[in-house]
Amino acid sequence: MQVNTRTIVGQMIAGTLLVQALVFSVFLVFSVRQQFRDTRSHDRQRLEKQTGIIVGLLGEPLAKHDDDLLDHVVHAVPIAASLKAVRVTTPEGELLRNTSAMMPMTLSNRERALLPTLAKSGRYLRLMSDDGDEEGAQPVIADGIVRGIVWTTQDNVLANSAPTSVLESLLIYFPFALIGNLILVWALSGTLTRPLSLLRRATVQVQQDPNDLSPFPLPVVALNEAGLLTSSFNAMVAELGRQRQGTQ
Repeated sequence: MQVNTRTIVGQMIAGTLLVQALVFSVFLVFSVRQQFRDTRSHDRQRLEKQTGIIVGLLGEPLAKHDDDLLDHVVHAVPIAASLKAVRVTTPEGELLRNTSAMMPMTLSNRERALLPTLAKSGRYLRLMSDDGDEEGAQPVIADGIVRGIVWTTQDNVLANSAPTSVLESLLIYFPFALIGNLILVWALSGTLTRPLSLLRRATVQVQQDPNDLSPFPLPVVALNEAGLLTSSFNAMVAELGRQRQGTQ
């Protein structure tokens, strides 16, 4: 369907398309960006809590140097779907356990640089791995001694699934909202264009034959500005007819 922007209907449709596209673009940018921020904040909080739970379970086996108990705890740890892997190292960075073959068996330079800070502070630290994943690190302290370091790596693919689903929903909503607005514009435009079309045809006929005023009075089909304009033309033509009769 071609839209003639010189007509009222064309201008209303073109304006609706422009406004809807602008509003949707602004809403999409702010909504998706805020969704990404909220999701990232929730994922970081969840990663810290999961790391703390694992640290609490590994205190006893690391303190007793019980490999069987360590294996039992590591395999029994409920690894959430949002975690890619959990690694356990010594305070010096030597790998003890790794729950995923996808993760490297040695610490990166960035991770090794945090070992003194972790051993000194004894608190949870968050960092970015070389693969771009969110990673949490926290020392395992038992009897006041740092027994090991727990490294938890977050799966960004699953973490970004929520904002992606929101984006897909918005993209599905946009065409339906646009079609609904266009239908509404098309329906309302008839109350404006119909009386103007009648008025134009009647005016053209009077121009062609000034003595023929039969098209008037025109029916007032809308109670708006177009209807008032039609009533004014009817009154003007009626007055012209009376003046013409008086002159004759």
